[in-house]
Amino acid sequence: MFFLDMISFIVIAILLILGFLFIKFYHMGMKIKLVLLALLALLLYLSISGLMTSVDIDISSPQDVMKGVYLYFGWVGQTGSQVWDISKTTAHTIKDTVTFNSTDVR
Repeated sequence: MFFLDMISFIVIAILLILGFLFIKFYHMGMKIKLVLLALLALLLYLSISGLMTSVDIDISSPQDVMKGVYLYFGWVGQTGSQVWDISKTTAHTIKDTVTFNSTDVR
């Protein structure tokens, strides 16, 4: 199973690279947007395939498909919540470090 996933990943990567080389872009912004979109699609594909292979889900059953959808979005929500908490803690730490003591009289 892993071998087939790796082959499909390599084929998708080769097609993206060939498409990127042969399409003429008139603005650099379009290249950047295309690369960001491809990275987002790759992240989505890898996260879904990684999560679905860790749990026994049969995609031919509607109940298992719904179970997979709930599992994936629950995982995304939990990961987003953890990133939010880490960012908030980091912002508070930086704020406390940068804040100057303005109570001193000169």
